[in-house]
Amino acid sequence: MIKLSEEYKRPGTSLHYPVLTSERARVKTIGEAKVKLRQLLIDKTTATHDGDESRAAELQYYAIPRLEQHIKTLEKEKAAADAHDQSSFGSTEVRNTLYWNVLTCN
Repeated sequence: MIKLSEEYKRPGTSLHYPVLTSERARVKTIGEAKVKLRQLLIDKTTATHDGDESRAAELQYYAIPRLEQHIKTLEKEKAAADAHDQSSFGSTEVRNTLYWNVLTCN
């Protein structure tokens, strides 16, 4: 049985695992990139509407495709990391059971 410090035995506290932390960080980074992409698409539409064709072209042909490629790369890295985590820790059900047992001190 894993012994936990008193800090983690108090109600309202939780353990943070490196795998979960890095997984959360990957998801957060992808989400932030997608929010930025949506904002760039809005900016492009606004620039087109306002007649600022150079800004619209810069967004359409440079910034937006570059960010879309970055998001694809992040998603591929996340998928590879998830596959590695899956193979390292077994099935999601087993992994969740292990985490729950540690969290509840079973």
